[in-house]
Amino acid sequence: MDINSLLTSLSSLIGNPTPAKTLVDTLNGDRSDITEKNFTSEELDFIKNLIKQQQQNPDLYTTSGNITYDDYHNYARKAARTKGTPLVVSQYPGLTSLFDPFGRIMTTLGQFKWNTDPTSQDYLITDNYDFNWGSASTNREYLTAGWPYSAIRAHAGDKIPPGTGRSVKIRIPK
Repeated sequence: MDINSLLTSLSSLIGNPTPAKTLVDTLNGDRSDITEKNFTSEELDFIKNLIKQQQQNPDLYTTSGNITYDDYHNYARKAARTKGTPLVVSQYPGLTSLFDPFGRIMTTLGQFKWNTDPTSQDYLITDNYDFNWGSASTNREYLTAGWPYSAIRAHAGDKIPPGTGRSVKIRIPK
């Protein structure tokens, strides 16, 4: 059994969460755009909340920005202090990150660009779904995430390096 078949079986076994399904489809040759249709309403709400959190600094972000891993960690810290906000199961990539929208979006989209459509005011998310290694601190997170995540991440990095993946074009109504 090759690794793609193994990942397909593992994804089915755990219910095909968004990051696993997106990875398996891409490894198996799907190069169609990733759109809002690839995500649950709960995941789209999380993306919207992540952007709104960034917009709270109007000196820097009003109609566009770049979500980074620091934004995810800031969200998790705020969620831990805010009554009624769902707690984040895991701030770091791994199997436990499949259990909430935070982890599923962090391991599917990671860092991404957003802007606001000037006419509709919808949020537009653009990115490329591929696997670059990012910063040294992010690399440590990947490598310390443990088996099987680190092995899956390494395989994805070999098979879907920067520039070879899928375009991300998501529209979320404001």
